Amino acid sequence: MKKEEIQRKIKFWVYFLIILILFPYVMTVFIHGADMKTKWKQNQNFVKVKQADIKGEEEIIEVPWNEYFTGVLSAEVPVSAEREFIKAQAVVVRTKLYQINEDARQNGREAVIEEQYLTTKEIEKKQMNAQNDSYYERLVQAEEETKKQVLYYQGTYAYVPFHRSSNGMTRSYQEVTGQEAYPYLTAKECPEDKEAELLKQKGEVTVIGCGVSSGDNKGEQITWKYGSQNPEDSQKQNTENSCQISCWKLR
Repeated sequence: MKKEEIQRKIKFWVYFLIILILFPYVMTVFIHGADMKTKWKQNQNFVKVKQADIKGEEEIIEVPWNEYFTGVLSAEVPVSAEREFIKAQAVVVRTKLYQINEDARQNGREAVIEEQYLTTKEIEKKQMNAQNDSYYERLVQAEEETKKQVLYYQGTYAYVPFHRSSNGMTRSYQEVTGQEAYPYLTAKECPEDKEAELLKQKGEVTVIGCGVSSGDNKGEQITWKYGSQNPEDSQKQNTENSCQISCWKLR
């Protein structure tokens, strides 16, 4: 009899403690239930992204960090990229995004990122067209395996500009700007760039400058004649258009 009474008392206090612990949570959901989803969203890691809407007008949207990171990474690496290549580019992408956020913070404003990215649906389409089922998985895995890894230079995030093709030779930061702020950005031969599909063809395309400073004619659009295998022709084209820029991207 005493044993049963002791068991009843133990159960009573266990239930009492459970109710005591859960009561504040239940009341919060009951009173503020309509706002719980919004508050949960605000606690997630989102980034503000500037993009053009279907009418071509600029708009700022919120995108989950993981989705945006993977989208930027996918925009910069081909489906055929190996895991280690993707991981290396993931570190570059993270460094670039962190730098943008840090610059905004130091200037007392909210970061709005303009880096090109692919949505999850666009990545899936890219994967399907290439008939490579592991592409998206490799992107996500690269983000996970390099988490928190960034590149530093002199105590801050390194400047890591990106371009897909150099026409066989990159340009140094000093050559472009006349400054020596980033000595690690040196001119390097990239012979495999000459084998890129774009350079094997002939034609013209509208490109926009993505140089490193306002003096580098950043943002200027020109018509670029592609198909030359000679890096000097690229420099000549830049000079003819009075546009000394370090890299290009398709408009």
